[in-house]
Amino acid sequence: MHIAGLCSVFAQYAAGQTEPDLSDFGSDVVVAFRREHKRLIDVLGERDPSEPATTWGLDQHIRFFHRRAAQELAVHRWDFEDAVASGEPIDSVLAADGIDEFLTEFFAARAAEGFGGTGQSFCIETSDTPGAWTFAMHPDRIDVKRERSNTDVHVEGPASDLLLFTWGRIPPDTLTITGDASLVDRWRERVKI
Repeated sequence: MHIAGLCSVFAQYAAGQTEPDLSDFGSDVVVAFRREHKRLIDVLGERDPSEPATTWGLDQHIRFFHRRAAQELAVHRWDFEDAVASGEPIDSVLAADGIDEFLTEFFAARAAEGFGGTGQSFCIETSDTPGAWTFAMHPDRIDVKRERSNTDVHVEGPASDLLLFTWGRIPPDTLTITGDASLVDRWRERVKI
């Protein structure tokens, strides 16, 4: 029901309704998902992605919902597959965009207080598609740059694995970590989105 609810909320926000109504999904989760997913696709298809919109992210345009829906559905598809067998990797280009979204839309805005940083620096780099992000953890903010740089810790791996790590789906031992690995453990323990 979670995914049906997300599709419904995204569709309602994209249609300009900022107080979503989640009162009646019925009892069949598959029917609810199909109905709400179609509704989301229809609403997004009717709107210009560059049109202004109220969102809960930094990007205040309809394109926010395109991106957020793609990322939510990709990660939750992996969740489902992982629960019944083993999750197939998320497409590397989509996953790299998901890492960017995580760091620029969610992480930078919400994680500084939880981490309790004093300037510690991280680099996350994809090994299967172009993508690198450097960020520094300060007490009141996180500075993110879309570039590779020398940092206190460097975390590298396939884009799918990095995205799944950032959302707490897989442990860091599947990634290549150089530098101060304790910072990755600290991030994993303290940064909850």
